[in-house]
Amino acid sequence: MHRGDLWILAFLFAAGNASYFFLVGAYPDYLVSRGVASEAACGHLSLLIGVGIPAIFAAPTLSDRVGLRRPFLWGPHIAIAALLLTLPLIPGGALGLASVGLGFAEMAIFALALLLPVDLFSSEEVGRASGIVISVAYAGALLGPVAFGVILDLTQSFSVALGTFALLSVASAATFTLPETGPRRKALSPPQP
Repeated sequence: MHRGDLWILAFLFAAGNASYFFLVGAYPDYLVSRGVASEAACGHLSLLIGVGIPAIFAAPTLSDRVGLRRPFLWGPHIAIAALLLTLPLIPGGALGLASVGLGFAEMAIFALALLLPVDLFSSEEVGRASGIVISVAYAGALLGPVAFGVILDLTQSFSVALGTFALLSVASAATFTLPETGPRRKALSPPQP
């Protein structure tokens, strides 16, 4: 309970869940507000959710091959922020690519956040640490759609909501504060005197 990396990881996982469940709830309505037919908007949501399945397997596998964890956390957060900020400018024909990018990045974060407690904590601590991280993460899952609803009610603007969640992703990219736990961590550590 006193370890800072536990709470950083919990925040990162909660922020990722808030962002994902915001998208699951808001994405079709946002696309419809842009003039996309409701059937096509739901298709984009299905695409966003569907690419999560390969992302769950691909992100940890790629992380293991590269030997690093942190880039596979901050990279997707930066991708989500960039996609949310540019989403209003993306032409209709490229929305499928945006849907794939958002879905892949969101679920890559989810997969790595589930993996990190095993990397960061001893076998005696990992069960408790994982329980705390997942509990806080699912508070984020509850707060994401609520925050979107409040923002939309107060501002009547999808752009403000997109910008708010983009800023959350930028803040979440602070994974550099977590220790690197991938196999290459020793090669990256400065030599000890």
